[in-house]
Formats: sequence, C-alpha cells, structure tokens
Amino acid sequence: ELAARLDGDDGPVVLDVRTEAEFAEGHIPGALNIPHTELAARLLELPGDRSAEIIVHCRSGKRAKTAEAILVGAGYQRVYDLEGHMLGWTEAGLPVTVEVTPPGGDTWSFRANHTFSPQQVEWFKAGSALNVIRLQLGK
Repeated sequence: ELAARLDGDDGPVVLDVRTEAEFAEGHIPGALNIPHTELAARLLELPGDRSAEIIVHCRSGKRAKTAEAILVGAGYQRVYDLEGHMLGWTEAGLPVTVEVTPPGGDTWSFRANHTFSPQQVEWFKAGSALNVIRLQLGK
C-alpha cells in the first residue's frame, strides 16, 4: 500500500531512522534519513506540521519504536510503523534507491528491487557503475 502512495501528491513522510551508511546502501524512494539517535535534535527537518502523516522504519523495527516514541512525545499525531520495515520492503521486491556521487560528478540515483552491500555502494561511488553505463550507451 505504501509503495502505491509514494507517487501521489498526498503521500506520507517516510522517515528512515537507520544510520547514514545503511541509508546509502539502499532506501525507500523519497525517504528522509534522520538516524534515531539524532531525531530529537532534528525534528525541525521534518516536512509539514505535527499533524502530517509519518511512516517510520528502520531495518527490523527496534530503532523505529524508539523514534516513534520521540515523535509522539514531541506532539506528532499521525505516526505509524512500517510493517516489516526495510527487511520486509526488500523481501517484497519493492523499489529501493541508492544515490551516489562519484568523484567529480553529479549525483546519480540507481533503483533496484534489493539493497546494496557496502562494497557495491563503494563500487558505485568510485564510478565503476557509471563506466559500465557509459560503455553500454556508447559514450
């Protein structure tokens, strides 16, 4: 259900409370990354007001529960837990985005139906994937 709502104008805020490194390995398209350990200090970065719908997730659920308690304690009214979290999302084959900026280049977004290992992310960042794409496109 969430995957279908992501493309709409009235979609919820998808809050990924994993670490920046985990987020870089692959995340739900359009998700906002604020690690759960930083959330209390970064509440002003959340779009909308305290009545905005916020779907919170992490890898499996523990960190999301902590983040949800912080949000509710700060007065957010529509805070929901993503069923299955990132593990469930990827197991369902739903889209995942990884964004990389190779040396001296623009940021590229790659979409796949799985998360990327830290080694794959480094490969993208090093530009190896872009070189393969350039070869396939004849550029």
